[in-house]
Amino acid sequence: MSRVIRAVAAVVLLGAVVEAGPWRLEERSRIEALVYQYCTSVDRLDWDLYQSVFTEGAVIDYTAAGGAVGTAPEMVAWLKVVFQDSPIRLARHQHLVSNIEITFNDADAEAGKPLGATVRAAFTAPMSLNVFPLEYGPLMTCAGWYHHELVQNSAGEWQSVSLREEIAYNQATVHSILLILGVVYAIRCAGTFIARTIRGGKVKAA
Repeated sequence: MSRVIRAVAAVVLLGAVVEAGPWRLEERSRIEALVYQYCTSVDRLDWDLYQSVFTEGAVIDYTAAGGAVGTAPEMVAWLKVVFQDSPIRLARHQHLVSNIEITFNDADAEAGKPLGATVRAAFTAPMSLNVFPLEYGPLMTCAGWYHHELVQNSAGEWQSVSLREEIAYNQATVHSILLILGVVYAIRCAGTFIARTIRGGKVKAA
């Protein structure tokens, strides 16, 4: 019986491959490359590469992680603050992506519309929260899923018209709050110490 089951499974799998054909497998490979390109653009702070992932007017939604929502240029401005320009920033980060699920919208192609696809990809992003002038900060991890809606442009290249981030867990928010409170407390302690030192110097001088 087990041999029969394996034989049937092999026939079904072979049928799926034949139905997909080399073209469908190639498109899946291109879509996976686009997902990797997105992660690489953020880790390398390559904002031209980042914007090339998206169509003009694409909507990017990071609100699930406590972030912003907007177009690619608007998100670039926001990401520069998060990763580069702020004194408290995520200065070191690495996006790891896996379990890429791709569903082609064949109905659009049959209706004469550009071929589309829906992508769900799991991600894990370890990050270091840094406070200037410290080079290293506490390590935290954010993980979840990227949801892309893709279309093929006139050149046959895949681009994202929509990206929504879904969060499984996010340590960044709690770590950020604790770190900011710690910095504020340290500044207050330093201010108190300096004030006492000045007052003590004046008393001695008197």
